[in-house]
Amino acid sequence: MAGRRRELPGRAEVDQRRYRSQPPAEDATRMPREVWKNSRAGTPMIQKTLLVGAGVLVGAAIAWFALGTGPTFDVDPAAAARGETLYQVCAACHGDKGQGNPDTRAPRLAGQYPWYLEQQLRNFRDGLRGTDSGDVNGQVMRPMALALADDQAVADVVAYIATLKP
Repeated sequence: MAGRRRELPGRAEVDQRRYRSQPPAEDATRMPREVWKNSRAGTPMIQKTLLVGAGVLVGAAIAWFALGTGPTFDVDPAAAARGETLYQVCAACHGDKGQGNPDTRAPRLAGQYPWYLEQQLRNFRDGLRGTDSGDVNGQVMRPMALALADDQAVADVVAYIATLKP
């Protein structure tokens, strides 16, 4: 069936010509370099632009990790102080600096966006996470999130986590 062309129902002749110029599906996985060379992205100017852009991104990522500077967030100091007390329970798995622990499969919290952490804690409290029998880590986390009395407690612990450096 490799040599036969299928008619595409409902397509105009212009579309038929466009599809005929494309390689058959079995050739799509062969020779990605040919696709690169024959595409507009393969022109020398575009290649240089992509390489420079990639170099800048890689350089920024290396600097970010090497300097240990992660994102910084505006935090209410009073909320962070209240959250520090609440975080002591979290530190058992996530570490005192929010670095995470691969042994307990607890992810790193330091450097995470506060809105994300707050949403995940609410998801655990509301039963959207940690209720499935296959979600072993979620089942461990859900009671911890339920221990946070209300939305203010969630906001406080997230404010403290936002002060931790990755």
